[in-house]
Amino acid sequence: MTTTRLSWSSQAKIATILADKSCEELLDLLTDLSDRFPHVRQHIVETEQLVGGQVDKLVRALRSEIRELTAEPARYTPWKGEGNLPDYTHLEEKLRALADQGHADAVLQLGSELWTRGTAQVEQSDDEGETAIAIAACLNTVMAALPQSSLSPPEQMLWVIDRALEDESSLMASANKLLKRRTYSKTHWRVVADTLENRLQSMKKPQTTSFSDRYRRERLLNHLLDAYGCAGWKDRIIPRLEAEAGACMCYTQLVDALLAAGER
Repeated sequence: MTTTRLSWSSQAKIATILADKSCEELLDLLTDLSDRFPHVRQHIVETEQLVGGQVDKLVRALRSEIRELTAEPARYTPWKGEGNLPDYTHLEEKLRALADQGHADAVLQLGSELWTRGTAQVEQSDDEGETAIAIAACLNTVMAALPQSSLSPPEQMLWVIDRALEDESSLMASANKLLKRRTYSKTHWRVVADTLENRLQSMKKPQTTSFSDRYRRERLLNHLLDAYGCAGWKDRIIPRLEAEAGACMCYTQLVDALLAAGER
C-alpha cells in the first residue's frame, strides 16, 4: 500500500468540504469509504485499537504482517519494470503510531522479529536495494523508540550493538547515532564494555589469520574499543590491542594507538 500526500491547498479544500457536513453525513462518508477501500477500513480499526488500549490485537496483526512481508520474494529489474517489492509503508507507520502512544516495548518486540526475518529476506533479495532501505526505515523507527522502552540503558545499547555486529546489509546504519546519545553515561558504557569484554574472552580464537576466520572477532573487538573510549577507559585500549594482535591482526590499530600515546 502506498500513500499519496496531498498538497496544502488540497488539504485545506477537503477540510472546508468536510466542515460543512453534518455528523450523519460524515458517518455515511466514512462508512462508504471503508467499504470501498480496505486500507481506509484498516486504518480506522487500527486507530480505534490504539486509542481503546487494544494494543495486543494490533501487535498480533503487525506480527502477521511482518511474516507475510518478509516471506514475499523481493525481486525487481528496473530497466524492465518487472518484479515484486514488498511494501513496508504501512508497517513503518504503525510502528511509529505505537511508539507515539507509549508502547515502546511492543515496538521493540516487533522490531526484533523484523530484524531476524528481514535480514534473511534482504540476503535473498534481487533488487536495487529497495527492500533493504524499506526495512532499515522500519528499524530506524524501532531504534527511536528504544530509549522509551523498559530496558535499562546498557540493555538498550547492547540490543543495538548485538544487531550491528550481525548487520551485513546496512540495516542498522543509524545505530552509531543512537549510541552517541548523551543520556548514555560513562557508567552505562562501563557495563557494556564489561559485557563485550567477557564475550570476547569467551569467544574461541580463530584457527588461522584469514579474514573470514577472524572477521567476527574483529568486529566485536572494534565495538569493545569504542566502548572503552566512551567509558573513559582509554587506558585499556593498548593492552587489549596487544592481547588481540595475533588473533585479529590489528597491528596497524596498535601502532596508531601507541603513537597517539607517545610510545614511539
